[in-house]
Amino acid sequence: MVAGLRRWLKDQKTVLLIDIHTGLGPYGVPYLVHGYPENDPRFSVLNTQFGSAMRSTAVKEAFDEDLPVDPEGPIVLAMDWILPDKQTYAFVIEYGTYPPDEVLGAHQQDNWLHAYGDLQSEQGKVIKEELRRVMYPEFDDWKTMIWNEAEDALYKSAKVLSG
Repeated sequence: MVAGLRRWLKDQKTVLLIDIHTGLGPYGVPYLVHGYPENDPRFSVLNTQFGSAMRSTAVKEAFDEDLPVDPEGPIVLAMDWILPDKQTYAFVIEYGTYPPDEVLGAHQQDNWLHAYGDLQSEQGKVIKEELRRVMYPEFDDWKTMIWNEAEDALYKSAKVLSG
């Protein structure tokens, strides 16, 4: 994968990665998270484009009780290692779905299923359906909310890339 990314992006000077997730946070609300410390120029660039909606895992005070995790640093920080000769920007968008106990409970059941259960069993199908339900609400209001936020994030990301 690393070799492929380096080959595919060899002619690019600047690369921006958006890692999209669902599950944590209030229903339909996006959390935009990068991992740059305040003294990294990318912190300022992203915060200029995204404002207070963009948070850094390097600034623990930026997180609140709506995101029930203690972020230690997103995997997107690996972009510096993968593409050391590029100007990279990377962030995560985490779209909220349902309360944390439902989301984490569904993940626990899914982990159990993979460790001890039978994916093809009726129980396995029920567990997978519940995981899908908590990770991707089938309601138009949620889909519209995340679509609009994603469209805004893509527009702002294009502005970052255009310098």
